[in-house]
Amino acid sequence: MLIIISIIGLLSTSMLTNQRSSAGRRQLNLDVQKVAQDIRKAQNSALASQLTPASQLTPACSSKIMPHGVIFSVDSPGFYLYVADCDESKTANEGDILNIVVLSESRIIALSAPYAPPSAVVLLNIFFNPPLPQLWINGNPIPAAKAAGIRICHAKFTTLCKTIFLSSKGAVSIQ
Repeated sequence: MLIIISIIGLLSTSMLTNQRSSAGRRQLNLDVQKVAQDIRKAQNSALASQLTPASQLTPACSSKIMPHGVIFSVDSPGFYLYVADCDESKTANEGDILNIVVLSESRIIALSAPYAPPSAVVLLNIFFNPPLPQLWINGNPIPAAKAAGIRICHAKFTTLCKTIFLSSKGAVSIQ
């Protein structure tokens, strides 16, 4: 009887661990999909040359067609910025921020850009310049056949990670 109870206890513990891990995987997938969705949203805003709605404009922005982008920082791993580049500098100023997006259970742990070794990239500015939209990374147009990357891991289950790649053509893929 004691052996049967201990076997049931071991199986229960194993199932509970797997359930927590799969919940972490689901949350990581949700966070990664949100990041990819916001990158595509910035691209679509530039591609359609949409005007930013007046309700979202900051005092620094006018209601003109402008580049849109997403900004990531390893120093701020729990959130990223969705921006409209009001002065078309391909960098974000204080008045450019449209939304601060908080990751629920995940953290940005690594960034890569075509111009620097991955360990050197602590800030990744991704902008789409209308009307094409031309892709700019950290203030430079991205060269053909190059990619930028954003590595995101779960905060508790640090071995659960996904990488979002952004190609020079603007294609977003998740691995």
